[in-house]
Amino acid sequence: MGFFRKSSKDWYNEGTIKESTGGHQEAISCFNKAIELDPEYAKAWCNKAVSLQRIGKEQEAEDCFDKALDLNPAFTEAWYNKGNWLQELGRSQEAVICYDMVVKIDPNSDMAQYASKQKGLSQVILDLELPKEFSLLFFKGLRLRETGRHQEAISHLKKSIESIPPEHSEFISQIEELIRQVANN
Repeated sequence: MGFFRKSSKDWYNEGTIKESTGGHQEAISCFNKAIELDPEYAKAWCNKAVSLQRIGKEQEAEDCFDKALDLNPAFTEAWYNKGNWLQELGRSQEAVICYDMVVKIDPNSDMAQYASKQKGLSQVILDLELPKEFSLLFFKGLRLRETGRHQEAISHLKKSIESIPPEHSEFISQIEELIRQVANN
């Protein structure tokens, strides 16, 4: 009688499922087991970083993103996720560098198109010299919208507007339009 032993990919897949259902701590445990079996599993390092970011372990998340990129410098998903995470932290200049890497590595991919859009938004935030508070609230609002938590998303997006100087009325109008779209979902 043989026993089934989970592979690193099995643990990775289980972690991905746990992460998608909000089980961040359980996902981290699964990704750790995948990494124990295959320390060079860049996708496991990247997804562990995402899970860590979601529970507020910023330094550990950054270390895991860096490890994934050390293992595979052409890993566009890691560059993109790291860029999004940096943007959420208000580190727009660093986020722009990550998005540039996605476009440089695979310019014709869907990921590059997403990165270009995110880079554009990051550049607007830098150009308008918006406070870090804006990025924290705005990107949290976007993430809440993606998870279907629309009322919380609207609240964060409205609060983000409060940190924008009134002379940037066009940008404020764009965010207000986004709020209307979220409210209609």
